[in-house]
Amino acid sequence: MEPANAGSFFHPSKLDVRPDAVCIRPDKKGKRKNMRNYAVIPNQLILDSRLRPSTRRVAVTLYAYRGRDNVLCKSMKVLTKLCHCCRRTLLQALEQLEELHYLKRRHRCRWSKRLGRPIYKANRYYLHVDLSQDYTLMPRSILRIDVTHTQFSVYLLLMARQGQSSHSYPSLRRISATLWIAKSTVCLAVAVLVHGQFIARNHCRTRRGCYSCNCYYLIVIQEVRQSSESLTTAYHASANMASPGGGPIFSTVMSINNIT
Repeated sequence: MEPANAGSFFHPSKLDVRPDAVCIRPDKKGKRKNMRNYAVIPNQLILDSRLRPSTRRVAVTLYAYRGRDNVLCKSMKVLTKLCHCCRRTLLQALEQLEELHYLKRRHRCRWSKRLGRPIYKANRYYLHVDLSQDYTLMPRSILRIDVTHTQFSVYLLLMARQGQSSHSYPSLRRISATLWIAKSTVCLAVAVLVHGQFIARNHCRTRRGCYSCNCYYLIVIQEVRQSSESLTTAYHASANMASPGGGPIFSTVMSINNIT
């Protein structure tokens, strides 16, 4: 498998990326610095097709902020801010995770002197962590990126497929089947991630000249910049290759080549 531009070999360092971005490349000696900046996420959680994208993002956030005894205690207000979702979406995600035995909730109360009665306080979540089917070291900084839940799930899948290598190359059909989302949604998610410089994509082809699976290099943003508009909106405004509904315009040949 060769790069599409066979004249020069592709390397993510040649890209004009933002200065606060670094490529994910594991240490050859197996040592990593600043392990507190990484969270251990089971691959079973990332590759589970039964989970909705919003549920997967909530679960990853809970696993990232858990304690040593796999217990987390945070209020709903804090969790909605960390998971980038509303209260209703958070409650639906917690119910699905409890049905699939990923966690167990325990409601807690405390006595209010002002009201003179017991009131609810932050729930306690007991997480079932199973690392028997491998795990992924996820940088905690990606929890603060302003992307949709589907784009976040695609980014996690690329990170899980990368493993100890410096890149990953899953096909669009494999990503669509694993996450149980449409292929056009995967194309839009990859295009938005490339536009936001969260991943670097290289179009590859075989020796016969046929296009093969793309090669993705993951980029970690050290400091997330706050913007007034979402990344998807900025992508639609800068590139005329997507419809207002979110899907790509298949009548434009150049747009399809740029996306897939």
